[in-house]
Amino acid sequence: FAWQGGEVDVADYELVLEDLSLGMDSASTPSRVAGPPGERMPGDLRFAFKGKLGRLTAQEADYHEVSFEGDFVDRILDVRRLEANRGTGRLSGQAQLAYAPDPWGRLTFRATLAKVPARLLLKPWLAEVSKRLEGDLDAAVQGGFSVRDSASVLNTMDLEGAVLSGPGVFRAQDMLHEASPYLGARQDLKDIRFDELAHAFRVHDGRYIVEGVRTRGPDTAWTGRGWLGFGGDLDVDLGVRLPVGFTPDLGGWSFLADGLRDREGRVNLIFNLNGRTSRPDFKVELGDLTGRGRQMAQDEAVEDALREAGKGLGGQLDKWKTR
Repeated sequence: FAWQGGEVDVADYELVLEDLSLGMDSASTPSRVAGPPGERMPGDLRFAFKGKLGRLTAQEADYHEVSFEGDFVDRILDVRRLEANRGTGRLSGQAQLAYAPDPWGRLTFRATLAKVPARLLLKPWLAEVSKRLEGDLDAAVQGGFSVRDSASVLNTMDLEGAVLSGPGVFRAQDMLHEASPYLGARQDLKDIRFDELAHAFRVHDGRYIVEGVRTRGPDTAWTGRGWLGFGGDLDVDLGVRLPVGFTPDLGGWSFLADGLRDREGRVNLIFNLNGRTSRPDFKVELGDLTGRGRQMAQDEAVEDALREAGKGLGGQLDKWKTR
């Protein structure tokens, strides 16, 4: 069925309503038969509910074995418990759909996700990234958006959270095509293998904004910050620690490479990706090699960044659980 401009599909469902209360006086019953839902709901309607769904599909996302419970009071649908399977992972959280701040409904929520495949989690929002990122994600997120229609969801979405991932790979052959001259025989480095990945994020103004990106893997280690737009554009600054003993071809700047090696013999480079996510412009910050590049090579905190990000996510989860 269609709900406020979006397709929603459910199967094998059970819904139980309890303590239903509705006054029949004209003062509590809106006279309008059309318009936003919040303007048509009786102000004194209240009930408790619980239910389960075998499958729910919304915003191009599939959920299975969904269970929930809560109540509806003062035009606020309060879901105190929500559990669902997302692929091979699991989602749990709480949500409120309120019609006072927005007659079309504003959804606010907080949720944790465990071992959700990246392609499933990211596809509705960052399709180009979801095609490239392989691995399972743990995440914590909170925020909200208007549910008037699909466009409103994207335009009003304001979220914050953190992501952790175990082993995986980010297949960036096309995104890093302009890096080919620098990599020589190591073109395989454009498939970024990682043992751990972590970053904090915010979603605002149609952009997925990332801070403190950290990966560590068998070939390279990465740091980064920037943003990816829901429309398929990006602007991201990245730093990479190349494999031990490998020397990139920096053209006329190649004489600087040895000075950028860290204590493990790894060259550290800074560069920018800008433009379309599918094939962005690639720019090595050659004028900054002796600045940020050397600082990165000497930064002992890089090795501890993933552990600190993990602590941050754990602390965020603990904080949200007490709210």
